[in-house]
Amino acid sequence: MVKLYSGDAEPGLELVRRMWHHITCRKGWTWDHPSHFQADGDRMVGHDYYHNTLLWAVPAALLKRDLAGFCAPAGLVDRILQAAQGRSRPESGTSNKQDGILAGDKIK
Repeated sequence: MVKLYSGDAEPGLELVRRMWHHITCRKGWTWDHPSHFQADGDRMVGHDYYHNTLLWAVPAALLKRDLAGFCAPAGLVDRILQAAQGRSRPESGTSNKQDGILAGDKIK
């Protein structure tokens, strides 16, 4: 996350990709992520389901925002949850002041 917040997004995203690939594809730990790894990539401690929040933090880090705005009403997380429940979403091109993303925009 430090790389993403510091503006070094490409290597930061590659680290995120490698970590998630290792956790989910190689190890098969889809819901019980370790909180610490050994040097060889095995689980050291922790079997915590809430470590998925790391993935939710990536868009906020790329935009240099905190998670509070992303989780607030009308923020990105709320819009994703609303869409999943079939509720109305902001129209394309409308501004979202909470997280600074226009509906329909792609984070690069």
